[in-house]
This record gives sequence, C-alpha cells and structure tokens, in this order.
Amino acid sequence: MSRIPQSLRRRATGITCALALGASALTGGAVLGVGTAAAATPPVLTITLKGSTGWGESVTGGTGPCKEFVNGTPGTLSYTPPISETIDPTLNLVDKARMKPGMNTVYFECSGTKSNTAFFYADRSPLNDMRTQFSSATNGMFGS
Repeated sequence: MSRIPQSLRRRATGITCALALGASALTGGAVLGVGTAAAATPPVLTITLKGSTGWGESVTGGTGPCKEFVNGTPGTLSYTPPISETIDPTLNLVDKARMKPGMNTVYFECSGTKSNTAFFYADRSPLNDMRTQFSSATNGMFGS
C-alpha cells in the first residue's frame, strides 16, 4: 500500500474545498434569484343526483374562469368557483343536446387546469344512479 505525501493531501483537500465552495456559490445564486412557484390547485368535480331526472355538479378549488365540458363539448357559459349547477335534460334543451343515453362524461377546465372527469349515466334509473354515484365517490377513477 502506497502512502500519499502530506503535501499532496493538503493540496487535494484545498482543491476539493474550493470546488465545493464555488459550486455552492453558483447554485445558491441561481436558487436565490428564482422565487418559489405556486402550483395551481386543480378543480375537484362532484356529481350528485337532483330530483328524478337530473344531476347536480359542484366544483371546488381551481380559479376562474372555468368552462364545463359534457362529452367533450364545451359549454357556452363561463363560471367562477365554487360552482353549483344542475344538469337536467327535461328542463334544459342545451343539456339535452349535449347528452346521450348511457355513459356521459363531464369535467371543468379552470385557468389551464382540468378537474377530474366524472361519469353520469342517462336516463335516470336505480342502476344508472348507482353507477353515477360510484363514479363521483371515486372522483371518476373508475368509469363503471
């Protein structure tokens, strides 16, 4: 085993310290010059049952303006959270035109962030109501 002379060890230690200080000065200057980024809070969509023919949708979180999408078709209104709306094809012809029998999707986009996609099932029946409530309870994770 060879020994490293004392003079080389001191020189190596000095160079290592100089490199570490230089790197931390460069990194520290870059980090200090940049402010912290605040992540946008995504909106959260919840679907409920309304009456015997419609659905309620509520959105919390996110910042406006928000746009509703039903089956990929954007709505004409702009919303600001918190949002509480009713989808009822028997009362609103716009809702009827955007919906189809069976599975329908709805989500909101608020200032570039998208909510979870919820599924609701038309026409209202006990089975479709259970599927809608399951989708809402799992934040649309399972289409059912």
